[in-house]
Amino acid sequence: MARTKIDPSLVPIMPAAQVKGTTTNDSAAAGYVGEVISSYAQSVAAPTSGQIGDVTSITLTAGDWMMCGEIYATVSGGTLTELTAAISTTSGNSSSGWISGDNAFYNWTISSTAFTVPVVPRRVSISSSTTYYLKISPLYTGTCNGNGRITAWRIR
Repeated sequence: MARTKIDPSLVPIMPAAQVKGTTTNDSAAAGYVGEVISSYAQSVAAPTSGQIGDVTSITLTAGDWMMCGEIYATVSGGTLTELTAAISTTSGNSSSGWISGDNAFYNWTISSTAFTVPVVPRRVSISSSTTYYLKISPLYTGTCNGNGRITAWRIR
């Protein structure tokens, strides 16, 4: 069977696949790969010792995101003995959906007046706008305040 030679000039040229993003040091626009949403709160009164509270929150639109957070708690007139930081879609005094080592991180047997606990990056894939809360749950005596940041960046 004879092969037919194809004239390359007759083959349609397909444009290269492109990923919407940014090609400079500015911020990616909403909906584009590289979009960053972040919230920082300072000196938020911690919930009663042993309870769970919200430090700050962000709302993400549909897509795939990487997110992380960090809680820094300080105590005056007492001692911080345990600190949990988590990211959850449930607000208020609730640990619903927490998975230790995934979106919730604990630090036991602290004996300090200040401590930091990170929530390491994890991927979330959502089909509609969703609010994520940065959570704090400390055990302490005295007065406790929390600082925290929650950040997400669109990966696709």
